Amino acid sequence: MRPRAFTLIELLVVIAIIALLIGLLLPALAHARLAGKATACLGRLEQIGHAIALYQQDFDNVMPQAKGPLPMGGQAVIGALFGGKKGVLPFYGIDTIGAEKRPLNKYLGDRIVPPDADPGVCEMPEWKSPVDKGSENTGVPIPGLDR
Repeated sequence: MRPRAFTLIELLVVIAIIALLIGLLLPALAHARLAGKATACLGRLEQIGHAIALYQQDFDNVMPQAKGPLPMGGQAVIGALFGGKKGVLPFYGIDTIGAEKRPLNKYLGDRIVPPDADPGVCEMPEWKSPVDKGSENTGVPIPGLDR
């Protein structure tokens, strides 16, 4: 009597079925991963909304604002300075005014915002979108930044 074994055809059919199932599942897994990132982004936006509400309670319904330097001298309220960390664009002090001086940062999370004098850049995960892939080219000609 011959020992029982799988034939080559049977093995190829099983491999083909497994490959077909993987091909059907991978797009669904990618969609689930993207949905998870979108949910995390929504949670961060909700947290920012709560921070704005808390700020407005403390400052008589005023939106969080910070002043920054104008190109021709003087200072004015700059919308991009309400929260976040030091940026890389030199416009309106975005590259000089850090997380400590941006008014909304104190209302996000339960940690202390490090002083601007500390070396390095304070990472603020509340301001980073999990679905943001970044930009290879900002469109702004800054040496060392434009790739």
